[in-house]
Amino acid sequence: MRLLHFESDKLVLTNFTGKPIPAYAILSHRWTSEEVLFDNVKRGNFKEDSAGWRKIKFCAEKAAADGLKFFWCDTCCINKWDMAELARSVNSMFKYYRDAAKCYVYLQDTQATTSVPAASQLATSIDQKFRQNEWFKRGWTLQELVAPSSVEFFNEEGERLGDRSSYRQTIHEITGIPLGALGGDLDKFSRENRLKWAEGRVTTEPEDGAYCLLGILGVQMPLTYGEGREKAFARLHRELEADTNAPCLIPFSRKDYTIGYTIILRQLEERLFGHQKARLLTIVGEGGLGKSHLALEFAYSTRESRPECSVFWCDASTVDSLHQSYSDIAQKLRVASDQDQPEDVRTSLHRYLGSHDAGEWLLVYDNVSDASTMSAALGIRTSESLTLGLPESSSGSILLTTRNFELASAISSDSIRIAELDVSDSAAMLQCYLADVIQPGDQSTTIAQLARMLRRPLAVVITAAYIRTESIAVDEYITQFERWAREVQADSSTLSTNADPVEKVSLAEQSTNQVIRFTLRRIMGTNPAAAECFLELACLHRADVPLGLLYACHQDKTQDILTTLDNYALITRLPALSAIDMHSLVHLAVRQELDKLEHRDRCVVWVASKLLDTFPEVDEDSRSQWRRLLPHARELDNVAHASEKPALLGLKYRCGKALFYDGRYHEAKELQAEVLETAKRLKLDGDFISVSMANLAMTVAKLGQWKEAEELQVQTLDTSETALEDHAQQINRLASMNNLASTYSSQGRWKEAEALQLKAVEASKAAFGVDHHLTLSIMANLAMTVRDQGRWQEAADLQLQVTEAMTRTAGEDHPGTLTSKGALAMTYRCQGKLEDAEAVLTEVLANEKVVLGPSHPSTLMTMSHLATVIGDRGRYKDAEKLQLQVLEANRQVLGEAHTDTMSCANNLSNLYVDQGRWREAGDILSKLLETAKTVMGDDHPSVLTCRNNLTGAYLSQKRFQEAEKLQVEALRVGKTVLGQDHPDLITTMSLLASAVDGQRRWVEARGLHEEVLRRCQTTLGLRHPHTLVTMTNLAMTYLRLHRWRDAEWFMVEVFRSRKAVFGHTHPKTLKAKDNIDGIFSSYMRRFDPSSEWRMFRFVLVVRVSHLYTEISR
Repeated sequence: MRLLHFESDKLVLTNFTGKPIPAYAILSHRWTSEEVLFDNVKRGNFKEDSAGWRKIKFCAEKAAADGLKFFWCDTCCINKWDMAELARSVNSMFKYYRDAAKCYVYLQDTQATTSVPAASQLATSIDQKFRQNEWFKRGWTLQELVAPSSVEFFNEEGERLGDRSSYRQTIHEITGIPLGALGGDLDKFSRENRLKWAEGRVTTEPEDGAYCLLGILGVQMPLTYGEGREKAFARLHRELEADTNAPCLIPFSRKDYTIGYTIILRQLEERLFGHQKARLLTIVGEGGLGKSHLALEFAYSTRESRPECSVFWCDASTVDSLHQSYSDIAQKLRVASDQDQPEDVRTSLHRYLGSHDAGEWLLVYDNVSDASTMSAALGIRTSESLTLGLPESSSGSILLTTRNFELASAISSDSIRIAELDVSDSAAMLQCYLADVIQPGDQSTTIAQLARMLRRPLAVVITAAYIRTESIAVDEYITQFERWAREVQADSSTLSTNADPVEKVSLAEQSTNQVIRFTLRRIMGTNPAAAECFLELACLHRADVPLGLLYACHQDKTQDILTTLDNYALITRLPALSAIDMHSLVHLAVRQELDKLEHRDRCVVWVASKLLDTFPEVDEDSRSQWRRLLPHARELDNVAHASEKPALLGLKYRCGKALFYDGRYHEAKELQAEVLETAKRLKLDGDFISVSMANLAMTVAKLGQWKEAEELQVQTLDTSETALEDHAQQINRLASMNNLASTYSSQGRWKEAEALQLKAVEASKAAFGVDHHLTLSIMANLAMTVRDQGRWQEAADLQLQVTEAMTRTAGEDHPGTLTSKGALAMTYRCQGKLEDAEAVLTEVLANEKVVLGPSHPSTLMTMSHLATVIGDRGRYKDAEKLQLQVLEANRQVLGEAHTDTMSCANNLSNLYVDQGRWREAGDILSKLLETAKTVMGDDHPSVLTCRNNLTGAYLSQKRFQEAEKLQVEALRVGKTVLGQDHPDLITTMSLLASAVDGQRRWVEARGLHEEVLRRCQTTLGLRHPHTLVTMTNLAMTYLRLHRWRDAEWFMVEVFRSRKAVFGHTHPKTLKAKDNIDGIFSSYMRRFDPSSEWRMFRFVLVVRVSHLYTEISR
């Protein structure tokens, strides 16, 4: 939940998801055309003289007068571009109003009286206006009236009219709501009574008549716009009756017919619930055959025949849709809340379904598109079988629908393949759809003739919609269709044999394709604006087309256009999301019609210009908006032929930047390189070329291609320094310096990087101030460079400064704030502050999953860092599970050779080393070293790290000569690249000493260990983990040289320090204790049982007693 407040006269949104929610006021009102929206608040670009702004100011002032800092308004506290958030908010609306400390009802149709009438006349006038206000007649305002504990009414001048208590009798007379209910205690009234309160109330969408009652009735039910008012209420009544049955969540109404499904329904019943019960069954078939319809009917029939069986429906078409379905089911079962993260919801739901408490259940996964989407949604690796990610129970059954035959075979050998309708079923379906419009002359032979053409349910639906909309007889439809088919026969033949493979329509789909195109041709003649809009939709992705984009293209004609397309059953309206969908076969057919038009390219450019107007400037604040528009922009880019047009080039530029922000670097590089090449060829504005080059440089740097990035950045910087600077150019130049310095740092050229960063940060402070986002970005990168050089306290101080500034200026959940916190946590790890590091990383990861998404590279890197810290603290199983999950995701998103993937693999190998799984670690590290040398070059610091880690694995396997050879080379390169006192070089020397020690060259090893210890104590500190490891190594060498007292002293110091840093039970602490035991064992093995043995034993017993007394303190 987000709340508003004013801070230094600035309107600020604060996200309280996962945090305690403070007391707040809430505004109840009716929307106008001048509302302040979520995007307006985030960007600060609202009109302060608008009616919407006056409402916001009114609510803030009233809240402040009531001692409340925060307030909520539905226009600007919900990000309506984020579909999951929008769905959660609609279902939580009753709760939002119920939990508010104050509710202010803003009656904009009620004005103050300008004249001064008599008191009785004034009271009568106000009462009359109050009674006539539209607010009392709307559906959704019902819960806003009865849910809050305190309701106050104001006119549009902000003057208080009264509260719910003072108007109780009047409100009762207006609404019919009992007086007792207006006191807020709804439990005293039956659900049947509460249902009556909504009678006669007006809603924009017919289904909202039922949906506005969900909170009042305490019902959790998905919103399915398009089902109609009657079916919405039927679903609502089923939910009310479901209290006595097993839980059920089916988001769609039952269809009116089950033509052709009787035999298949019996097969499903037998296979899933019969004697030889199958756990998993798939329904597979091509598009438009009614797979989802069949699954829906089976879900309802199961509900009727097996009332003790829970039935749940999941939309598995995308990762987001499956996450939302899981969330709805988990909330229905009360095993998770709407604030929980997707993986937590999934875990809780699967755990419940696998328990005895769940009883018998049926879970439907509808419209599974491909294995990778399903794997990502279920949180498993693509290399694993999908069945591993599905819930499992001896009492559970799973039904899955897909058009992917290969996927169906891989998931289950038990599947049902849907064939086309036979003529009798098609005819029966037509008669069901046309029952109230079939004319007396439409004999069964005419229906059968049409049915022979329509062998898919989708074709039947569209044909029936045409006949109903045009109010024509069936034989007239056949005549028109056959005339049109003859006219386009040549085109159809060409299409089925010569079309591009991507666009080709199979013979089995040809009739459906023709029905769609025939309908489109009719609309072209009767409603050209609707036809033009439909063709424009073919330029975009078929799913989730925002209505805002259509309004941008057609303005006041949009509603008429949508009504026409809906009447012909060509689109699916999604009012809850302010969007529309098209079936894939409809989209394909319209695309083919578009390709035939002479003005095709002009149509594409027009859509591109409107999409560019809607597509926001790409940054973190607009992420939800550009994420929804990105699939449409990518689809349009594939359709376009002339990318030189300004609108298309501008859209491609923003797409490239959006892909970069979304961590899809390979795709971003391809687009950005194309934009840069086109801009140079067309000799466009120099600033555009410079910014395009800088964007491309950042992307190739993210891909670890640092030489290429450096060349581009140097070229960009040279160009910007020769130009006369305005404000924007100055920002670009300093950003280029920052990016070039980061590239230097990535190559291990830290002195060059630090010098450039110091220069840039001073210039940015002077030009823009210390809290400017560019200044903070440069400071954050400078801190990383300082940390890389082993100056950890200096880095931590700088990172803390950046984090505090980012929190203050951008907010706690801004990606930049989260990145700075994550960097600070890893510096804590370097300092050995593991508990602090884990706490910070856990918080950052939870927020990044919400803000960026679970598959974003930044989220994955934070997960890897958290796994490393968890492993450092000895929780190896948890760490390994998390690290493997991240590694697989990185391979999918970024590729095997990306630096993030290699870093994750390196972290996993370190975890194996800590557990003594040397062979597994060595296998990973050998491959990693070769990849790193190829990608980065032999003298890169990361290659040195790979050598160090591989040496550690060799040492554990007693391959001492190989280890020494590797470290001699690493030491030679490290002295040149890193400098004498760099921590990584100290590690290299330590590993070399261990390799020499393993070959029994103990005197030589002792000298190396002593030098390493001296540098550790100077550079890292006395209690740093690396220092303690070095002390342990030196103690063991002393032991081999029979210097017992020296060995003993160091090991006791190590034990004390590890106990202080890690705690008593940490594996490293216990290992230090074991090492002390080893020293005593060596004492005893060294002496023979001779005359001096008794004296030695006495001394030893005393000494052991003394030492254990010491180390137990």
